[in-house]
Amino acid sequence: MSNDSDVIDRLGGTTEVARLCDVKPPSVSEWRKNGIPKARLQFLMLLRPDVFRGLPASNDDAGGDERAAVGDAPAEGEGTGEGAT
Repeated sequence: MSNDSDVIDRLGGTTEVARLCDVKPPSVSEWRKNGIPKARLQFLMLLRPDVFRGLPASNDDAGGDERAAVGDAPAEGEGTGEGAT
């Protein structure tokens, strides 16, 4: 993942990210050091996909690359088994 501190800055800073996530700013300050929690990161990616475009993919989490998924959802019926003949 790109540096979480950079992501927070791109989202408008500690206070703005705290407001977006309905948490107190000291929590977001901890995210700068310890990483943005996965659920919060997913929320922020859905809320502000523009901020995440062009950022390097995550290698920190064994669960995969959340950022690559932004805007890359399969089209309706594509990759879901629907419409197969």
